[in-house]
Amino acid sequence: MSKRKAPREDDNFLIPSNSTQNGSQVSTQVLNEYNNASSPKKKRISRNFSDLSQLNDLSSLKSSSIPRPGVIEKVYLKNFKCHSLLSFDLHPYINFILGRNGSGKSAIMDAIILCLGGRANSTGRQASAKTFIKTNCDKAELCVVIRNEGEEAYKPDVYGSKIIVERKISRDGSSQYKLMNEDKKLVSSKKAELDSITEQFNIQVENPVCFLNQETSKHFLNSSNKSDKYKLFMKASQLESMRLLQEQIEKQRMVSKNLIEEKEGYLPRLKKDLYDWEEKYKKCQSAEKLKQKQAFLMQEFSWASVIRLEKSCEKVLKEKRQAEKMRDKYEEKIADLDSNHGQSNQEYEKIKCEITELTQLAKLANQKQDQINERYKTASQNYKLTSMEIKKLNALIEKKNREQNEIKKKLNEDKQNSKADYETERQSKEAKIEEIRKKLSELSGIEKFKVEENKRYAQEVDRHSKALTEKKFDIDNHERLIRNMKNDIESLKNARNDQIYKFGDFMPNLVADVKRHYEMGKFKELPRGPIGIYVQPKSDEWSLAIESCLGGLLGSFVCGSYDDEKQLQQLFFKHIKHVKKRPRIIVTDFRSPLHNTSRYRPENTRFPTVYEMLNIKDTIIANTLIDHRKIESILLLPDRSTVREVIEQSRDQNTNEAFSRNGDQFYSRPSFKMYACSFREARIFIKDSELAINHKQLEIEKITKNIQAVKNELSSLKTEIDSNKQLKSQNDKQIDHMRREQLQLNHKLREVESINVPEPVDIKVFEDEIEQLEEEINGIRNQIGQVEQNSVEKKTQFEQARAEMEKNELEMNEISQQIDQLKEKFNQFDKERSEYKDAVAYYKKLISQLEPKLREIENSHNSSTEELQKLTQSAMELCPRIETKKSPESLDEELRNIDKQIKLTEKLHGNEEEITKKYIEMRGRYKQINDDIKKQHKFLDSLEKALRKREDAMALFTQSKALRCAMDFSNYLNSREYQGTLKFDHHEQKLDIIVNPSKLREGKESKDLKSLSGGERSFSTVSFLLALWSIVECPILFLDEFDVFMDQINRSIAMDLILSAAKEKLNGQYVFLTPQEMGSINPDQYVKMFKMPDPKRAIDLLSTNQENEQE
Repeated sequence: MSKRKAPREDDNFLIPSNSTQNGSQVSTQVLNEYNNASSPKKKRISRNFSDLSQLNDLSSLKSSSIPRPGVIEKVYLKNFKCHSLLSFDLHPYINFILGRNGSGKSAIMDAIILCLGGRANSTGRQASAKTFIKTNCDKAELCVVIRNEGEEAYKPDVYGSKIIVERKISRDGSSQYKLMNEDKKLVSSKKAELDSITEQFNIQVENPVCFLNQETSKHFLNSSNKSDKYKLFMKASQLESMRLLQEQIEKQRMVSKNLIEEKEGYLPRLKKDLYDWEEKYKKCQSAEKLKQKQAFLMQEFSWASVIRLEKSCEKVLKEKRQAEKMRDKYEEKIADLDSNHGQSNQEYEKIKCEITELTQLAKLANQKQDQINERYKTASQNYKLTSMEIKKLNALIEKKNREQNEIKKKLNEDKQNSKADYETERQSKEAKIEEIRKKLSELSGIEKFKVEENKRYAQEVDRHSKALTEKKFDIDNHERLIRNMKNDIESLKNARNDQIYKFGDFMPNLVADVKRHYEMGKFKELPRGPIGIYVQPKSDEWSLAIESCLGGLLGSFVCGSYDDEKQLQQLFFKHIKHVKKRPRIIVTDFRSPLHNTSRYRPENTRFPTVYEMLNIKDTIIANTLIDHRKIESILLLPDRSTVREVIEQSRDQNTNEAFSRNGDQFYSRPSFKMYACSFREARIFIKDSELAINHKQLEIEKITKNIQAVKNELSSLKTEIDSNKQLKSQNDKQIDHMRREQLQLNHKLREVESINVPEPVDIKVFEDEIEQLEEEINGIRNQIGQVEQNSVEKKTQFEQARAEMEKNELEMNEISQQIDQLKEKFNQFDKERSEYKDAVAYYKKLISQLEPKLREIENSHNSSTEELQKLTQSAMELCPRIETKKSPESLDEELRNIDKQIKLTEKLHGNEEEITKKYIEMRGRYKQINDDIKKQHKFLDSLEKALRKREDAMALFTQSKALRCAMDFSNYLNSREYQGTLKFDHHEQKLDIIVNPSKLREGKESKDLKSLSGGERSFSTVSFLLALWSIVECPILFLDEFDVFMDQINRSIAMDLILSAAKEKLNGQYVFLTPQEMGSINPDQYVKMFKMPDPKRAIDLLSTNQENEQE
């Protein structure tokens, strides 16, 4: 038998390459600790390959970023797949592992997944871990060293700066874990501890995006199924695991709910059994106790009669005291009236004197006003005379100025005649200048006109654009109104047979379910609702006003206790999905009698209140509307003019609110507010459903026609906008042409103006005459100055007189106001004197009517007291006093029942001890089951609320992740001037990738991945993968043969994109496995490259086997 040759130490070893300027340098990294521990006989496994070189030496570089905890520092494999022994260090940021197909690159990722607790099928290759063991070996050993430094380190006091995870897989399928600290001391061997570590660092070995193997990558690149892409997004963002957990909790909740319902169904039978045993237990009490109770009840009956008579006497005495109190009160009122009347008389005389004094002052003020008016008239006349004199002098100056101007004109004409020889040359120059300036003026005018036209065109475009937006908004509003009307029509059609449909399609089933639960005993009292079923207007005239007043209360429900409210709330959750549509629940006392509303009724009795115009079928509903809406105080008024008459002028405290016939709401003092009704006809209180349906259908037709008309207007607006834009563009071209022509003309104008023409000598005539006129004008101006000074003095006198007159008028008005106020008080006191006399007579009449009643009450009290003394004496002979609240009638009935029980008990004989034991057992069992049901109900309610909150939070979280993913995807595509988007359909659970390459941008639509070329599809898929990475928080990201289907150009661009994204974030460790050469990538302080040795082919394996046999 030939000996097998031991494998060399360099077989299947991953070697990082170092490239320097002087040559290549090869280094080997081996986990010697585990080599020594795994086998007593060392195996040499290192081999130097001349074609491998390290691209950059990172040992001397210091990263500016601190690696995060959870990244892998070292990996060790033994007897795993094609590797006999493999050990290497990973860079904390970016790693490239290069190697030909079959060199064992993918085995590294599979080993890390299995070592960190992943399942075999997560690798996408095998279904069982034992199939990864190398052929002809009994077990495989895996080891991963994890960084454990930083704020998020896991138990640093136990593990230190590193966590060593080791897993051994045996051929029989068994597996063993070891978790060691940085000193290689065993800490735990439990899988749960490893799960805690991966959860702490958020290492997602089951996430297909964090560890993207070849199979998943191939399917990921080639699949065009939108559902598959959405599932990948859900798994990558861990939303899928959240959804599965949510469904599992909901399923368990429903199971628990069904169990509770089964227990509740059993509870009434148990309660009936308990009642039967309780009756047996009571009947088995001894007859002696019943006789003792009978004797006690007879004594209690005697004292109950006494107590009743005592209460009767107290009632009579109370009536007597009340009557005496009323008499004293009336006498006090008369005394108060006498006292106030004395004070009023003094005030009355005082006001009378004040009125006389103020009348005299008013007379004196009128005399003074006559004198002031005379002075004011004189000052006004003087001021007007000076003003007229100033006007005359100014007219004279104007005349002299005209004479002076005529002389100057004549002088200019003489000068013009002397310049005949000079003008020929000058006119020629000016003609050229004038011609150029005329052209410039014409061009400038046309340009201004065109600019103004452009402004108008722009304004028209803006105006039409705003109108376009408004019209679109109107169409949306009209269409929404049509949808609402159609829903109303459906409700009205359903309401033909059952009026309850007016409150929603869900309402009939809800009300039926409420009655069923009440019959099952789950409600203490039958809830009332909706309230609108129990009320009906007495007149159709006020239907809209009453419906506007009650509003949402018409759809509300009323419960008698908070326990019933919780039960009803559960039924709401069952029948009504949207929270906003759930009716309001009001808790009130069902035992209260109908409220007395007389004292809250407004004083104005000409108009009805809401309460008076309603037929209410149930007292509970009536009390609820009174308590929560105060319908007894709200008036119904026909129109706004009546509102002003009643509401605004009323001083009644009960008149605070009113509704008009068209549903408008009004408030009285102090706010005086009005709110218009939002609908024009009643929706609930409709008697003729067919008429309402026809009316709404006509409304729908009318609105549809309006929509069509608005659409026609939209078309014309778009035409106007296009036309104005075209005209503006034409004007812009003309303006540019004219501005170029103006530049040429301005240049020519400067050349003509530079020509000099000598001016002739000026001729001076009439200068003396002009100077003389100037002196006359100056003299007149001096005279005007003196007159104006005199006018200022006259004006001051005039204004003083006017101010004095106004002041005296204010004093007279003030005196007049004081007189009016005093007269008003005088009339008030005169009215009070008359009221005093009437009040005194009224109270004296009440006292005279009260005296006979007092005498009658006195006689009744005396007779009742005598009878009470006799009954008390008889009761004292039987026993001491017994305080009881029972009536004699109830005690008599109870005595008769006890007598019957005594006779029946004497006839019955049974095992009292057995009945007592059974009764106690049944009572305890019933109490325990009932308490358990209540606790379970409370727990399930809390659980359901938590699940609903979790669903809402998950929906928001899903939208947030999708938005982040779509934004990053678009940014990555922009790096190659692509355009694209991710279209998420969360309802259908579909994800569509739409990409528009740069050559398709102009005039063509975007395409999905199926329509792209191979390279474009590969690059778009890589961009999608990077977008998925942006929503993954895993510290380790593996990518296996991601670029196998790309051409060289797309591979280079994709690699630049991946490296740029990785270097930009540096928030994790990236490992890329590829069979391609990465010559275009230069390693740096964040990038490290490794190259796997070429795989052994069949010829190499054959020669190796022959060498082993020879040895």
